[in-house]
Amino acid sequence: MSYGLGQYKRTSVETASREQILLMLYQAAIKNCKKAIEAIEQRNIPKKGEYIGKLQDIIVELSIASTSTSAATSLRSSSLCMTT
Repeated sequence: MSYGLGQYKRTSVETASREQILLMLYQAAIKNCKKAIEAIEQRNIPKKGEYIGKLQDIIVELSIASTSTSAATSLRSSSLCMTT
């Protein structure tokens, strides 16, 4: 990821509302799930593991956010919204 794009994504997450951050996490989860399915179909085991790992990290973060009173702060500190 280029520096400019990374900085843009970081700023987007830092200024987003809790709802926008949750939406970004759900979108990243769906994206990684689709990529994992593609990797499985292509029999690319290392990539499958990479995308499933990212998906699991997002699910854990969403789980924490749903029970935390400071979920927005927790979500902003996470880099999961910025993963590709």
